[in-house]
Amino acid sequence: MQTKMNRIYGFLVLLFFASLPFHLRINNTVFIVLIVFWFLSAQWKHLPKMFQNNTLVWAMITLFFVNVYGLFNTTNMDLAWFNLDKKLQLVLFLFFLGTYFVNIEGKKALLSFVVATLASSIYCLIAALILFFQEGNSEVLFYHQLSNQIGNSAIYQSLYVLWTAVIVAHWYLKKETLQYFSRKWMLPSLLFLSVFLVLLSSKSLILLGLILLSFSLLRHLPFSWPKKIASIAILLFALTAFISQTPIADRFKDVFSSKLELIQQDSFTYRSDFDGLNMRLTFWRFAFEILEEDEAWIFGVGPGDSQTRLVEKYKAHGIYLGNPNLGDAGYQKTNTHNQFVETSLKSGIVGLMVTLGLFALLLLEGYKTKNILQICFGLIFMWLMLTESVFERQKGLSLFCAGVLLLGATVRENNVLEGKS
Repeated sequence: MQTKMNRIYGFLVLLFFASLPFHLRINNTVFIVLIVFWFLSAQWKHLPKMFQNNTLVWAMITLFFVNVYGLFNTTNMDLAWFNLDKKLQLVLFLFFLGTYFVNIEGKKALLSFVVATLASSIYCLIAALILFFQEGNSEVLFYHQLSNQIGNSAIYQSLYVLWTAVIVAHWYLKKETLQYFSRKWMLPSLLFLSVFLVLLSSKSLILLGLILLSFSLLRHLPFSWPKKIASIAILLFALTAFISQTPIADRFKDVFSSKLELIQQDSFTYRSDFDGLNMRLTFWRFAFEILEEDEAWIFGVGPGDSQTRLVEKYKAHGIYLGNPNLGDAGYQKTNTHNQFVETSLKSGIVGLMVTLGLFALLLLEGYKTKNILQICFGLIFMWLMLTESVFERQKGLSLFCAGVLLLGATVRENNVLEGKS
């Protein structure tokens, strides 16, 4: 009976990783069922082993308790509890997923995630193509309209796609032998994921993808350096030519035509020419002004008050706050769009140091164990966190927590296969 329960729990863990790229409702439903079988299969017996000599696990717990402390450093308790509810993943995943990886099953879960991301992306593209042929509107093939076919934001779908592309590229270059995903499928999968990432139109992640691809080509192409550089130049030219003929071009024009003088303005209007860049820089400025005015550099203004204080700033400077008659909230729900700034605003330098410490441990452990996937995982998240408050979205925090547990297991699995302790 116990063996059967263990098998069901193991299957649910794989199903959970397969559900990550899809809608949150699917992911949450699988996780709830998984918790039930965690208890039925007596997985708590593995908890001591999971916590043993695992600094990343303790760093994630520390980050959670920084958010718990925020309850005592805030006035809006409803928003503070809402923030803590989102951060619960930091510990829930440790308990209910971490015990699975004690038994060294990393690659199965990683493969489940890869196949599911490919499947979700293929579904999005097919559904968008059907709409395009029905309506003739090419915009359904790009950005949020493309990822919305499964209810995802284009930014977070891009995060999943880029991370999956890195995994597949790593497997291909390492000549990994995987059951159900042979090497002949790796290059076509990588090509599809690369094209799909461009269609999703996330500027920062397309740029990071190009950096990672260029580095990989320079390292692995069996050519002389001039030929390697020429290959990268041709690739960049082809990509630029493609982008210039699509709506993606408008996304990149914002970067080069951004009116940065707006950042220093004291007052704004409904017609203020905000784009993705100057909006972020302006809101980061507001966050630092709040920390200065409230003398809250050490512990922040609290997770319950951060958005309230931002909205007060928006109102004081004339930022558009919407039209209730039209159901338009304007910028009222817009955060700082930078996880490091957001954490500083909510939890001060203390929260920022814990967050940076967590990533330092992640990268250091990846370097010590020569786990290139773990290093890339950390760099991808840190890069995206410069323009998105990733830990404030379940899609971002779910992948991070699950990924940290998963990557540690793949290292232990490789060590066992290589005969190491």
